[in-house]
Amino acid sequence: MTIPDVNRPALQLAGFFDQFDSERVQIIGNVETAFSDDDGSADARARYAEITKYPIPCIIYARDIEPDSCMISACEEAGNFLLSSSRPTHGTRGRNYPLVKK
Repeated sequence: MTIPDVNRPALQLAGFFDQFDSERVQIIGNVETAFSDDDGSADARARYAEITKYPIPCIIYARDIEPDSCMISACEEAGNFLLSSSRPTHGTRGRNYPLVKK
């Protein structure tokens, strides 16, 4: 991880990847979860495969939200780290600053 900023990937989960900063930690909270609401469909699998093909540092699910099976599979297949936090989204955002290489 070299960039302390984070991204909330709602637009990417909708399929919009212009200006996607894949060097940022991706944080998924209530908004992204409500939007993407995995139904196991081919569309959900394709969206998750698309976001995980980028060399992102990790994906963090905030608020003890459980990653759905499609996201877990996509991260496993791509070799991406998938993490969970009990903290709210805004509380998770600042926690990665100490992890950044200076």
